[in-house]
Amino acid sequence: MSADFFEEMRIGDDLDLSMDFTDWLPTGDAIDSATWTESPGSGLSLDNFSSTSAVVTTYAAASTAGKYRVRCEILTTPDSRECIREKLVWVRT
Repeated sequence: MSADFFEEMRIGDDLDLSMDFTDWLPTGDAIDSATWTESPGSGLSLDNFSSTSAVVTTYAAASTAGKYRVRCEILTTPDSRECIREKLVWVRT
């Protein structure tokens, strides 16, 4: 798995998780909104979402060891394109 799609943290860590859509965005498009989710839904919390024209970031806090799939779905402006990317986050003790 590429380093771009894998993060490692420990219980109690706080980490900014970012996904860069530069290689996917057509010229002239920018990120209009982003939705973050994690699975399973407990043990890793996501908060404080932000974005630039091509990069989205969320703040992750780890409370339980395990492997989590973090999913980011973006919509673009002005063409309303949609893209979904996922990242594996491994929380260790």
